[in-house]
Amino acid sequence: MARPGQAPRPQTAPPARRAPRPDRPRVLRAPRDHPDPAVHHRSEARNAKIDPIEDFLFHSKAGHCERFATALVLMLRSQGIPAVFVLGFKGHEHAGDGKYLVKQEHAHAWAEAFVSVPVPEADRHPDGPTHLFHWRSLDPTPGGDANNDADNSWWNKANTWVETQFQHYVTDYTPEQRRKELAGFASWLTRVNTLLALVNVIVLVFSVRAVLRWRRARASAPPAPPPPARWFGELVAVLAAHGIEPVAGDTPMEFALAAADALRTRPGCADVAEVPITWAGAYYQDRFGGVPPSDARLAELDQDLEQLRRALEPRV
Repeated sequence: MARPGQAPRPQTAPPARRAPRPDRPRVLRAPRDHPDPAVHHRSEARNAKIDPIEDFLFHSKAGHCERFATALVLMLRSQGIPAVFVLGFKGHEHAGDGKYLVKQEHAHAWAEAFVSVPVPEADRHPDGPTHLFHWRSLDPTPGGDANNDADNSWWNKANTWVETQFQHYVTDYTPEQRRKELAGFASWLTRVNTLLALVNVIVLVFSVRAVLRWRRARASAPPAPPPPARWFGELVAVLAAHGIEPVAGDTPMEFALAAADALRTRPGCADVAEVPITWAGAYYQDRFGGVPPSDARLAELDQDLEQLRRALEPRV
């Protein structure tokens, strides 16, 4: 018996006689009364008083592949054409290394009709037949969106897969199957492609961990000290708020010396007059010497600046 898409083997002898044409009631009663697998159906008709194939052909007009194949077989027989119902598999999954997997979800049903084809005149023998008879595969199940096919919905496929796996690994699982599974797994592990994939996965895992560690270390690292221009700008802002501003072209030290002279003339500011000069010295050391002040030194500078700010505040 040929599968869909395969050329059946020609046969030279036609049927002994043409099958009688059955009437419609007999054709419709066949799925219920005949034991042939061709009339097998899995679901009940919507109306129990109506034959499933009659309901399929004239009312619902939708069903699984067995309904389509059964209906076609019966219609061909009603026209005197020998036909059989075929259960098999359609489709596969490529497993590599020249191997293919045929699963339960690939189960399918179709029809085969015994028909004749004319022999081309160039190949015809003077004493040979003018026609050859062979079984021709016919698949009446329409293609299209799997969501519209009762047998091909994702839910039915999922149920079929679960049932198949449960039957294979639980119900029918034997010690021999376990040995085969372990041997297959060991063979899979020793393949070059498998080893390369495992190495790539290990490298990827360690790379991700290294990146995560680096990000955590960077997030937990102490903040870098502020740039010199920024923390020296705090001194300039405090003095400018009380009328002591740098002159255009002054260097930081020139501004600090002028600010110190101005503070000495202000009441209550003589004790903090050296603060701008101290800050300017620390700025030069950081900016041009490349030696930023330590945390302790920054704390001392901040304390001196706070004393300067208090001395400049007007007394009530």
